[in-house]
Amino acid sequence: MKMNIGLCTVQITYQSSQQETAQLEPASKADMPTDWEFAWPEFWQKTDFDNHEAIVKLAYQGKIWGLVRYILYPTRIYGPIDQMEILHLETHPACRGDNPHRLIRPVGIWLVWYAAQVALQLCSPEPGEHNLIRLSSLEDAADYYRDVVGMKFLGLDAGAPGEDMYAFAFSRSQATDYCSRHKLCYQPEWPD
Repeated sequence: MKMNIGLCTVQITYQSSQQETAQLEPASKADMPTDWEFAWPEFWQKTDFDNHEAIVKLAYQGKIWGLVRYILYPTRIYGPIDQMEILHLETHPACRGDNPHRLIRPVGIWLVWYAAQVALQLCSPEPGEHNLIRLSSLEDAADYYRDVVGMKFLGLDAGAPGEDMYAFAFSRSQATDYCSRHKLCYQPEWPD
């Protein structure tokens, strides 16, 4: 089963003023940066592309500005695929934080948008408002996922020893609203 929705063209703002287009698409091994905070070459080696995992990139003018790694899985043994977990999301160092002079924006919003589109298209609907998409973040990114992305805060999550993780989720309706809101604002395009 294909774990992505192919190439999407999305609107970004370059150097705080110019409207440009960037591409969201499956990443390759050659795209994995070696000088970012996360160990992307190692993540590439650990990603099981044949078993519901993927890495997607946001690229502009041939340069990688963000990566997201996710997995789709059933919440019940031998059940249908009905949930996504965003395992890792990172933007280029020049696009992080509250700096008003970030080179490109939004990056993280588009990476979450792409993952949400995949979850909405590939996960079987479940009755009720279960968590369709989950992610855990470090404390320094918790405000971003709660306030900017608008994910529901679930509480503290288990992380590495001595590391507090903050759990967030989107239900199917929240993911749908998120995708619709950003589609109207930025008008992404992808092949039919």
